[in-house]
Order: sequence, then C-alpha cells, then structure tokens
Amino acid sequence: NSGGGCYPPPRREQGLAWYKVASLEEVLSSLRVLLSDAHSYFINPIDEIPVAVQVFVMAHALLKSANGTPASALSSEEEVCTCLKASVRARFSAIVDAQARPDGTVNVEGCIDAVTNLAEEVEVEALYFAPGYISMVPRAAGIAVLEYIICCKQSVEDSVQSFRTLSGDAVRLWRALSALQNIIGRLVPEDCKEEAVEALTTLAGLSKLFDRCVQSWMDDQASRYAEVLANCIELEKTQKWATLQDSGVSSSVVDLFHMFHETVPQLFGLGLPLSRDDVLNCISQVDLFVMKYCNEIMTQHYKDKPFRMDPAGLIPQFQLKKDALDKMTGQMQELFTQEGRQAARERKELTRAPKGQEDTMKQKMQRSLNVFSASSNKSPLVEESKSGASPIAILDKAGQMTGKAVHSSGEAIDSMEKKMVNFMGGKSTPGPQAPPADPVQWLPAKDERLMEHSLCELCVRLKNLKWGALQVQSLEEDVHKLWETELDRRFGCEDSGAAAAEARHLEENKLGEILVTSQMVLHHGQAQLIEYIATKIVFFDLREDFVARLYYPTPYASPLSALVQEGMALDLRLAEVSAEIMSCESISGTSDLLWALLERVCEAVVQAVEWCLVGEPMGAIDRRMGPEDAQLVVQDLIALKKYFVQRDDEGNVNGLDEERVAAKTGRLEMLANNLLSEDTDRLIELYYDRTTPEHSDKSLIDRHTIVGALQRRPEKAAMDLVKDLRKKKY
Repeated sequence: NSGGGCYPPPRREQGLAWYKVASLEEVLSSLRVLLSDAHSYFINPIDEIPVAVQVFVMAHALLKSANGTPASALSSEEEVCTCLKASVRARFSAIVDAQARPDGTVNVEGCIDAVTNLAEEVEVEALYFAPGYISMVPRAAGIAVLEYIICCKQSVEDSVQSFRTLSGDAVRLWRALSALQNIIGRLVPEDCKEEAVEALTTLAGLSKLFDRCVQSWMDDQASRYAEVLANCIELEKTQKWATLQDSGVSSSVVDLFHMFHETVPQLFGLGLPLSRDDVLNCISQVDLFVMKYCNEIMTQHYKDKPFRMDPAGLIPQFQLKKDALDKMTGQMQELFTQEGRQAARERKELTRAPKGQEDTMKQKMQRSLNVFSASSNKSPLVEESKSGASPIAILDKAGQMTGKAVHSSGEAIDSMEKKMVNFMGGKSTPGPQAPPADPVQWLPAKDERLMEHSLCELCVRLKNLKWGALQVQSLEEDVHKLWETELDRRFGCEDSGAAAAEARHLEENKLGEILVTSQMVLHHGQAQLIEYIATKIVFFDLREDFVARLYYPTPYASPLSALVQEGMALDLRLAEVSAEIMSCESISGTSDLLWALLERVCEAVVQAVEWCLVGEPMGAIDRRMGPEDAQLVVQDLIALKKYFVQRDDEGNVNGLDEERVAAKTGRLEMLANNLLSEDTDRLIELYYDRTTPEHSDKSLIDRHTIVGALQRRPEKAAMDLVKDLRKKKY
C-alpha cells in the first residue's frame, strides 16, 4: 500500500473475496503510479519496467477474474499505454520546471534550454524506457516520442508565441528543434512509421513561429537589392558603360549577380526553418530585380530624364503635306497671272485688317494706287512725251523698255520653275538636265539624344544581358543543391528511416523550375537590344545611304550593290560591332549574339530596300522607277545575299546561313519579278481588280503595295490615280 493506509474490517457477509479484490486494486494503483512516472522510480528501466508491466498485467487479469470486470473499462494494453504517455508528460514537466523562473513562467531562454535538453531525453526514452512497455504496447517507442513532441509544441507556443525579427534566440531555438527532428528520424523504428510521420509533421508546424523572421530578412535583402541596383546604374551613367578589364562586361552586372550569389546561400544559412514557399519568395525577389536591371539596360538617361530605347524612334519620320498637289494647282493663277496676284494681295490685306478698321484698310489700298500712279507719271516714256520728243523716238524707247521687261519676266519664271522643281522633287523638262540634288538635305534632323548612343556602348549592354543569363543558370543550380542539402538536414540521411525518406520526396517539397522569369526577360532583352542595334545601324547611323540616297533618283543612279561591299560604311559598322562583341572569349555564346545581330541587320537592309521601292513617300525624296528597273533590284538582292553569306573560293560559307538569307530576301525578289516588272497600265488594272486585297500579309500583291509602286511611276495615269487616292484619304 503505497498510500500507507489500511482497509476497514470487512463485514461478515463480504468475506475473504473482498480483501482479494481490494488488494488487487491497490496493487494496480501502485503500479500505475510507478509506470506513470518511470523516470522517477526506475533506476534500471530496461530490466525493471518489463517486470512491473508483467505484474500489472497479471494483477489486471486476476482482478478481472475475481470481480468479473476490471476496475476500469480499459484493457490491460490501453492501461499500459496510458501509463506510458503519463510517464512522458511527467518527465517533460520536470524538464520545463527546471527552467522556470520564480514566478513559474518559462521565458524564451528557458524554452530553448528545455528543447535542447529534450533532444537527449527523447533519445534516452526511445532506447531505455519505451522498450520496457513493448510487451504490451508494440509501438511504445513511437508513441512515447510523439507524446514528447506534442508536449514540446504546446510549451514552445506558450513561451515564444512568435518572433518578429531575426534574432539569435530564434536561430538557437530552431537549431534545437532541428536537432530534435533529426533524432526522431534516426531513432524511431520502422514499425512506428505512422507515429514518426505525425511527430515530424507536428514539429514542422512550429515553423510558423519563425515566418516573420524569414520575411523580415527578405525585406532587408529587397532594400539592399534596390540600393545596389541604383548605385550600379548611377555608376554606369558616369562611366558610360565601360567594360571591366579582361571581362568584356561592365561593373553593374558583375556587382548585381555577385550580390545574388552571396545572399541566396545566406538564406539557407540562417538556421531558421525554410519552407518551399520561403525559397520561392526569395527567388521571386531575384526575378524582380533582374527585370528591373533589364529595364535599365533598355533605358537611356539623357539630361536626367529616362527614355525607353525604342527601335521605332530611330526610323526617320517624314512630314507629308495633305493635298500638296491640290494646293499647288490652286496657287498657279496667283503665281503666274497679274489678276491672280492682285486678287491674292487684296485678300491678304483684307484678312489681316482687324474688325472695325475696314475704312483704314481701304485708305491703305488707295495710297498704294496713288503711289503707283505717281511712279507711272515719272516713267521715262512720260518724260519723253513731256519734253516734246518725236513719236518715233518714243516708240524706240518703249521697245527697249519692253525688251527689258520681257527679259526680267523670263528670269522670274525660270526662278519660279526652279522653286517648283525643288518643292515637287521632279525634273524640269526644258533646258539642260541639272545634276540631282543630294536628298540628304530632305532627311529629318537627327535627335541629339539618340546621337549620344555609341555602338560600343550598346554592345556592352548586350553582353551584360548574355553574361547575366549565364549567371542565372549557375544560380539556379546552386539553389537546387542548397535545397537538397536543406532536405537532407531536415529529414536526416540514409539511415533516417522510411518515414523521413517518404516525407523528403513529397511533391510539396520539390522546388521545380525556378528563375524562369529571369531567363525569359534576359532572353527578351537580348532580342530587343539586337533589334535596336540593327535598326540604329541601318536607319540612323547610315540613313543617308539606306534611306536618302538608295535608288535616288533612279535605281541605276544609286544601286544597293554599291552599299554592300567590303570597306563601305555598312561593312565598317559591322566590323566595329563584331570586334566589340567578340572582345572577350570567356563569355560563352557571344558568337550566337553576333550571328543574331548580323541576321537582324540583313532584315533591316531588306526593310529599307522595300521602303524605297514600294513604301510610304519620303517627303521631298521623290524616286522614279519603271519596269526596266526590276532586273537591277534582283541583281542588288543577289549582291546582298553574297555579302551576308560570305562564301569563299572553295564554296564554304563563312557568314549567315544561305537559306536563311534567301528566306529574308525572297519577298523582295518576288516583288521585283511579279510587280515592279509590270507596266503602269497593268498595275492600275490590278489595283481596280476586285480580287486584289486591300492590305494582306499573306498575299504579295495587294492594293497598298501597288499604290507604293505607282507613286514612283512618272506616267500621268499613275500620278492621277495617286492624287485621287490622296484626296479620298484626306
């Protein structure tokens, strides 16, 4: 009788059976106390606990046979399992009470020490105490460990609640929990898989206490990323994107990705619980700032203002006057007849007169007439008549004056005709043919902002994007390796048991593809920058050749073949770009950039040729073409393919793929053979054909293209059709 009491004397009718039942109940009660606090009563648990369990089971069976039913509704197995759990709770309470403050509460420091000690206690429990219960509770080790974890979770939540910022206490606590987690995976036997998984899941639920710690660290890193990126761009604006020695790229991309490679491993080294979402959130921050950097790559800063580098802004924009032909026709009378000039002057004076001053304007006109009359009275003929000269002398004088007047009128007409020719961009039929004016004078002025961009600077930006793409691939590999290491640490090694191995390979613990956004924006940025560089070479740097002079005034006067030769301006620009892109062999894939750029330049040249042949008018740059010029265009395209393919004497291709170049020039060849070679009447017939589409990307011949060809035909029928269409348009 552990309680030290004694039973009252039995009544006569109860007899000896009553003492038997009472004694068995007392034995069971004493054994419950022992088994429910095994750590306090058993010195040699491996040998002593099995004996106590055996006696408990025997007493339980005797009580059942003596009394008919046991004192409790629980079976002997359930009774022993309950004692096991109570023993675990008692031991855990003793561990926590040892760390309690005088007021009975446990602070964070005490909680950390308790969890640290608990790791050792769990191991002792699984190896020495729990096996003593195994005769009645086969999965005693798993049940005991799970009970420890449930008690630990409740105690940690009560003491800590949550961490708001990254601190040493948070790191120490999670390291203690991680150690406990590793012990569970290592000690729990295979037949306790269900309890082990539940214990690991319960511990993983404590990671929510550290969510704000990880988020706080990520917020700090985001602020750091923004500061570093801003400093890098400021430095690039100062240094004009100068390359680092022996690297081929500028400092900004090196600093940025060095920071990424430095901070991402720090996330895994925090010593805090990391979920899959935490890692993906960190990667999303990297994606965000890679996107911002690509945006800066495609941005030009001019006079402290950002400008997006748009290829469309490099193409000359000509101002077309509406109804120019109609306005010119309406002014013919005013320019070449006296009545028309007088009427124009009167309308001009009347329109300028403010309201209420019509009489004053009439007075001005009257004064002008008086001056004219006065000048007429002072003419030489009037003076001759007043002096009494003979009529024959007066007529001779009048003849001389008439000859001078006619000569002056002829000079005025010639001067006006020259102005008309310059305005209309046409030719003057009478008189000797003057050499055509340089069409460069009619090009729009180049934007000063765009002139600041050098090809070398743009190539450095392009190499930065390529180098960044390589660094993204390296960073992706590092993250996957670090995550695998984190899973190994979390779920143990090969001897961690089946439960940990199964939890490790769950789909929710896989990262999948990461940094996809970074790879996409870097690839898209390269494509955009390549298009910008190619457009700049053809339509901005060399616009004098490929926009103004090409095929002006006729294809035979300035063919394309003269521009696509070695040593010409285009060849010099491409040589400069090639030298800059291939300046550093350490960057793999730069040759792919060069081929892509050359291919895009070829497309830009084809685009310029099509613009000159059938595109929108270029202001005063008026080209004249006929069916006989189609064959020259075909020869120019052959020269263009030869230049970009670069086939040597042995037939080896040293440039772009011949089939790809032929595919880019194929449309123009068909255009020259099937449309430009037709006479004007046939083109007009095709335009009015109902089956001809208005504008089609699939069909080579449409009305838009036909009008472009007719605008360059000198025949009157073509000019009339274009004029009528222009009237309808405006």
